[in-house]
Parts: sequence; C-alpha cells; structure tokens
Amino acid sequence: MLKNVGGGIWRFFFNPLPTLFDICASIGVLGILCIPKELYGFYFCFYSMFLLIIGMSVQNERNICFKELTILSIIALTGLFIHAFEYWSWSLAYQYLNFYLMFEGFGYVFFGCMLVSSLITKSLNIRWMYITLPIAVIPYINQSMYCGRGSIVFSISIATVIYFMLKQKKWIAFSVASLSLCALLFNLPWFAMKFECRIPVWEQLIGDILQHPFIGQGFNHLLAPDNMMISTSMDTWIFKHNDYLNIMQCLGVVVMFPILFFIKRLISVTRRSWRIIPVLSIVIVSFFQMTMFQANNALIVLCLISLMYVESERSLVCRK
Repeated sequence: MLKNVGGGIWRFFFNPLPTLFDICASIGVLGILCIPKELYGFYFCFYSMFLLIIGMSVQNERNICFKELTILSIIALTGLFIHAFEYWSWSLAYQYLNFYLMFEGFGYVFFGCMLVSSLITKSLNIRWMYITLPIAVIPYINQSMYCGRGSIVFSISIATVIYFMLKQKKWIAFSVASLSLCALLFNLPWFAMKFECRIPVWEQLIGDILQHPFIGQGFNHLLAPDNMMISTSMDTWIFKHNDYLNIMQCLGVVVMFPILFFIKRLISVTRRSWRIIPVLSIVIVSFFQMTMFQANNALIVLCLISLMYVESERSLVCRK
C-alpha cells in the first residue's frame, strides 16, 4: 500500500517529466520570500520576463490565444500615452518623471498578462506549485493573522457554497453557509469595524471614476502609490480595498470588459472540478481587498489561477 502511495505521488509530480520551464516557474515563486518587500514589484516583473525568455526555448503545450489579455494590455498602453504627458507643463524633467511613473503602471499590467499567458501555454507539468505556492503564501497568512483579515476566509466560504451548489450537493452547501453565517454573527462587531473604512473609500473611488469614466485618471498620475489613496472622510492614507474599482479609476470603465471575459473563461474551464473554489475565491476577495495591486500577492494569485487552469484543462482532455 505504501508503495502504491509513493508511486502515486511520484507519478503526480513527475509524469509527465517537468521541463526546464516548469522547474523555473515552480521554484521561482519562492524567490519572493528572499527579497525585501520594497523590491516585490521588481521581482514580479523580472520573474515574468525570465519565464517569457525561458519559454522561447520550449514549444507550446496548448494552442490557446488570450484576446482578453491582449485587449487589457492595449488599454493599459493607450492609457500610458493619454495620461503620461501634461502639455501645460514645460518642464522636461517633470514630463519624464510622470512618463516613468505611468510606464511603471503599464508594465505591471503587461507583465501580469504575459505571466499568465506564458504559464498556461508553455507549461507541461507545474504541479510542484502545489508545494511552492503554499510556502510562498506563508508571509501573507502571518500578516493576515496579525492584522485580522476575514475577507479571504469568507470568500473561500462563498466559493465553496457555489461549488457545492453547482455539484447539486445542496445540504453540504447549506452546512458551509450556516457555519460561515454563525462565524460572521459571532464576530459581527469586529467585522463591522474592519468594514467601516471600505464604504467611504468605495464612494470616493466611484466619484473619481465618474469624473473620467472612459479614460480613467492614469497610473500614478498624482505621484501617489497606486494601491493607496488619501481618504477625504478620514483625512489619512488608506488602501483602496477593491481591485476592480482601483483599475477602473486608473484606466476607465472599459477596462472591465476584458477582465470580465477572462474571469468567464477561467470559470468555464474550472467549473467542473474543485479548482473553481480558489478561482472564485480570488474573484470575490478582490471586491473587498487589495490583491492584484500588491506585487507579492499578484504573483501568487496569477500563478495559482494558471495552475488551476492548466490542471482543469488537462482533466478535461483526459475525460475525452
């Protein structure tokens, strides 16, 4: 029996034999643990570039085109040229600085899209990520326990309920929903305190979006961190706590179309298995938390959804 278990584990991780690209992709996520947090953004971009370069030496394992990611990158590129120059400023140094900061935002979107595209099209066996990703997420778990974050817990609960509803296992779904509701009611004052800052922040973000609904306000247009803002109601810097509103503030409402189509594709591929739970959890938690605009979290999230996509697609092929 132990021999069968050992053989099953061996086949799981080494059948098919991982390529150089798979090894670099799986082990590379651990590099985020070895650098200071100030360099997370650099590591995110260079990790994406490194995989893109390694991917040139291997053949495509899946002939998939991601038009949604192409459109998303084009919108980000267009926003770069719309917002980068302030024509009323005659200072070349100021224009260069503003363009530099705008390009940083565009690069972040572009390399994120390239990372997902490379992982899904080039990877043969990246199951080692089942080990490396949980290790890479340990600092986030420690921080969440220290700060007391409940968004991810309830996002996983909601995703689990949806999964069991899709599987027609309504009693299990009802049990998970009941336990989650009891936990919420038991800790309601604490959750209300944590949620209190989000409403005014979202109202302010929506107000900014309505000012420039089609082109947005640009990346770092005010030379401020893209994942934070000055709250007018609380008169302090605060995280924006919503990835979707944040990117609409940067690039306009139109940017949500390719994002929604990409989410639809992810769900359509993963909906037949348990892998839809982490995908839906990420989609849901992005409504309440800063996820994609923090480089260390974005790296883990994009690798995770790519792993879920690849594994789900492989399962669909095996069934056929």
